Amino acid sequence: MLKGFRAVNKPVIDVMQEGVRHMVWRLDDPRVIKAIQARMEGGNLFIADGHHRYEVAKMYAKEARTSKSRYMMVYFVEADEKMLTVLPAHRLIKDLGNIEKGDIIEELSPFFHIEKSPGLNKMLLRLGKLSSGHAFGMYLGKGKFYILKLKDVKTSDRAIKDKPKDWKRLDVAILHLFIFQNVLGISDTDENIEFFKSAAETVRCVDAGKFKAAFFLNPTKVSQVKRIAKLGERMPRKATYFYPKQLSGLVINKH
Repeated sequence: MLKGFRAVNKPVIDVMQEGVRHMVWRLDDPRVIKAIQARMEGGNLFIADGHHRYEVAKMYAKEARTSKSRYMMVYFVEADEKMLTVLPAHRLIKDLGNIEKGDIIEELSPFFHIEKSPGLNKMLLRLGKLSSGHAFGMYLGKGKFYILKLKDVKTSDRAIKDKPKDWKRLDVAILHLFIFQNVLGISDTDENIEFFKSAAETVRCVDAGKFKAAFFLNPTKVSQVKRIAKLGERMPRKATYFYPKQLSGLVINKH
């Protein structure tokens, strides 16, 4: 804790939303604010979520040319594995393209050890135990759950071009650029792929016939996000879902 900081017992905002309690305290002690500024000066800041908004804010600041437009509101959190909860965004496929659902296992088997799983929970449990490797869950409907474990990461390395090794070895990169594009030939567009946080809802969407297949991932590690940023690279899309997120609109910057 910063020297001289005195906690305020009563928050100015205290609201429950979807089972998460959001509390906001006002900090207006100039000494503490300066201490925080000094602590953060010269440190690394990682944009974990909202890089598009950051870029737009920079453009707006240049065009507006007012004192207030030089600033934007941001939410800082300690970039530590213990402080952040990172959830995966699972993938739902609308159209498999030229590949038949019955041929997916055959196409993947040269590159992956494939295990059948008796159900969603068992599949997710097994997937979590394989988090140190490159493993994925797959659901093809009608109760058909599978675990895919990459046999040799060098195979996917060769298929993913023009990226550093650490980027190539992100599970989301292997899923999209190796499994979808290279092995299965699935269209890797936002029109064909949707992203769901809930694994159970992902399965229900396949069972309802809205999607042909689903793929499940382990969470991306915070250390991986930091490593990729230090390389000057951006993470693949929907690589992380930080939870819980603060509510939009709790604090507003008036212009």
